Amino acid sequence: MSPLVEPCGPGNESAVAAKHRSVRIKQGVCDELARSQQPSLRRIRCEYQHGILQLLGEVEAYYLKQLAQESARRVDGVTHIVNSIHVVDKTPPTRKLK
Repeated sequence: MSPLVEPCGPGNESAVAAKHRSVRIKQGVCDELARSQQPSLRRIRCEYQHGILQLLGEVEAYYLKQLAQESARRVDGVTHIVNSIHVVDKTPPTRKLK
């Protein structure tokens, strides 16, 4: 086997190619979330490192948390997702009548 020939595949990806892939996937997920009809999904942040996409931010319902994850999953190249989105209740507390 020639020393000039290297096997191709994810394990042998160059640093430049890995960085390009990381930027492409992160941008793809951000674009997908930005197109959402749900305003809270447009505020979700994402990080992509070592083949793992992490979703960060806050939404008002578990449904929206799941919707963000499924939107990210549609992006080509996303295989592993860590959903770190927090569900928070943003409705003001009701006052008790005396």
